[in-house]
Amino acid sequence: SSLRPRQQSLYALADQVAHVSADDSAAEQRAFPAQRSWQLLRTPLRAMRTLPAQQAAPRRIYGQTRHIGFLGNGQTATNHQAVQWFLTHCWAALRAKQPALRLRLLGRPPGTFSNASGTFACTTLPTPPPHGGWAWGTPYAGHEQAAGIDTLGFLEAEPMRVEVLSWRLMIAPIRATTGINTKLLVAFELGVPLVATAAAAA
Repeated sequence: SSLRPRQQSLYALADQVAHVSADDSAAEQRAFPAQRSWQLLRTPLRAMRTLPAQQAAPRRIYGQTRHIGFLGNGQTATNHQAVQWFLTHCWAALRAKQPALRLRLLGRPPGTFSNASGTFACTTLPTPPPHGGWAWGTPYAGHEQAAGIDTLGFLEAEPMRVEVLSWRLMIAPIRATTGINTKLLVAFELGVPLVATAAAAA
């Protein structure tokens, strides 16, 4: 009985309220129809679904590649930790069995900032290794390309879809999760096999 008055009081003090799900947003709009709302989706699934026919993505081309991929914002600690764990505990064994494998990392790299040119750069310490990048804190830091690790950065809807369709599989080695793993929806949407930890699967 006190929830609605508390929400009204709280929202009166807020500049913006963000919801995790569309259901939450719809419920809030019904409860507070006078409030303005915007729809935000950080992973461009809707844009991928609605690309014009002439921009339709090709069929999966994984037969021509040895790519496995990860999708996520490296500024989020759980994403960086997931890739660190995978590189430290899994990557060497996989590469020993499949030397042509390449790990494709989609999303803003950890520990980076956008410089004046719009490109991402790691902060650097007086001595190596670099203090940034997906391989930061792993044996591969500083020589990712030679180790089969490709950092692709953020991609818009169409190039992201083409890239993900080239993957043999997507990995989600999340060790701990703080919310809904929207990255998994891309694999489900495009029919890409997904290998996940129990934390990500839950």
